[in-house]
Amino acid sequence: MLPKVKKVELGKILVDDKMYGEMDLLLHANGHEEIDKTHNIGLMDYEIMMLRDPKVLIFGLGFNNEAKLSRDVLAAARRDKVEVIAMSSPDAIKKFFDLARQRTNVVARIHTTE
Repeated sequence: MLPKVKKVELGKILVDDKMYGEMDLLLHANGHEEIDKTHNIGLMDYEIMMLRDPKVLIFGLGFNNEAKLSRDVLAAARRDKVEVIAMSSPDAIKKFFDLARQRTNVVARIHTTE
């Protein structure tokens, strides 16, 4: 079941009636999970997301786009023929839901701070 994101603000995201902020979030068709917070998104993050066999990966880079996506992630996505979308976290959440409602197999990694 898709998670329900009820509130999004700098440092806080309310998902399924629980407030998150200390960790980053992974959103997918079957819910969500907390993942380690980082400003440098690398291959380990990519591999975790790929466990769900997505066609599209969305990276929420924070509220001010402070998180960085490594070139290794982009190269791996090209190799695996997976579309990558990177944008601010609020926009990434909206895009995740737009695609998920169209039944696209999408996974989003959301950075919860700047």
